[in-house]
Amino acid sequence: DILILSIAAMLGQLCILYTIKEFGALLFATIMTTRQFLSILLSCIVFMHMLSPMQWVGTVLVFGSLYYKSFAKAGSSKKIVDEEKEP
Repeated sequence: DILILSIAAMLGQLCILYTIKEFGALLFATIMTTRQFLSILLSCIVFMHMLSPMQWVGTVLVFGSLYYKSFAKAGSSKKIVDEEKEP
């Protein structure tokens, strides 16, 4: 049992390191935050856990700011690439 758990943990770490190396820390943070958001939604749906209005506001603020930062970075990266292509 401990061997299987250790192998699973090692593979998880390798996936994390690969994602950060290839795509950057911001995309990794976006992936992990999306996973947590889906976990919250599933908990609300499956186990009928209700969130208060203030909890929903906090959730929207966190995810909204993270996705805004991701899209802003992607937009600036595209602009830089477009400027390099023009003579």
